[in-house]
Amino acid sequence: MDSFIKKIFEGNTENDELVHSHFTKFSKGEFPDRAMIRAKNTKGKYTISTTAEYAKDLIISLAEKLGDKTTTVSGAIISALDLEGFEYNERKMAMGVRKYMIYDKEMSGDEILSLCNKIQKAFFALSFNVGETSLV
Repeated sequence: MDSFIKKIFEGNTENDELVHSHFTKFSKGEFPDRAMIRAKNTKGKYTISTTAEYAKDLIISLAEKLGDKTTTVSGAIISALDLEGFEYNERKMAMGVRKYMIYDKEMSGDEILSLCNKIQKAFFALSFNVGETSLV
């Protein structure tokens, strides 16, 4: 899985909803501090922090790595749209924004990928583990 930035520089953006979604939320102008990455190594343990633009890319990448194996998934899918067609534990709503909460649900990587592909216009804030890698 290539990041949206790599796809842009290589010219591989045609019909790519994930790349397009990064630009539909902005007007004209400059938007500093977007798509930032901070990485550090402490005693052999790597920590990578990113801005929200990478969330779905990271989820998709780890879900591909997980494949048909399962893991425990928690978090939220956040959208201004009314979403249907997937299981969630609770729906919270404030000022027109809907948070679909998922609590400790066993999901395979393939199921996570399917969910990401099915729901295009939403922010995914999911936490799960794939081997030694934790997405929090």
